[in-house]
Amino acid sequence: DTTEDILHTRFKKFRVKVLKTTFNDATQGKTVILEDITEEIKFRDTLIALNQYSKALTECDTLPALFDLAREAMTDILGFDRAEVWIIENNELKQVSSDNRLPQGFTVSLDDRAIIVKTVKEMKTIHVPDVSKEPDYQYAGEIIGAEKYALYEMSLSELATPIVLNGKAIGVLNVESTLSTPFTENDMVLIELLAIHMSNALMRLS
Repeated sequence: DTTEDILHTRFKKFRVKVLKTTFNDATQGKTVILEDITEEIKFRDTLIALNQYSKALTECDTLPALFDLAREAMTDILGFDRAEVWIIENNELKQVSSDNRLPQGFTVSLDDRAIIVKTVKEMKTIHVPDVSKEPDYQYAGEIIGAEKYALYEMSLSELATPIVLNGKAIGVLNVESTLSTPFTENDMVLIELLAIHMSNALMRLS
């Protein structure tokens, strides 16, 4: 049988699963084989929290409130430090909720090069683990002026997923990170799930 437990070390606490226990009769010693399931537990707990949060999304009465709730879900539940919601208006992606790194209501043309534009056109999640190597990455300093943007630490990675309604991409959930560690597969699953909840809420409001 396998059991879950908490393993404390000097530097970190792990959630572990006991895979196998063996005994040595000669030495009276015991060997325990463990599996680190810390990330597995974290993903499970985040998934539960996100599904519970979806109720708040579906009960939103206005679009601005819905957009802000979706952004808060990305930061407060999924744990992303930079999150934005973009919606397509007049052949442009308009930023409708953000951490205010860019001017409120800022737009990006669907003809421009940008990860969020590419996400809309390809209608799939795009993960850029190193933005310095991605030609479609658009540095915000180029948009609003490097001097103003210098107040913010530059992002190192980006993850964007489309918001799809009736078979068409109508917006993007976009997150960026100042950490050198790229986003994980679990991060991709969670943000895609949030986009589905977002689509359901938008369908109810439309």
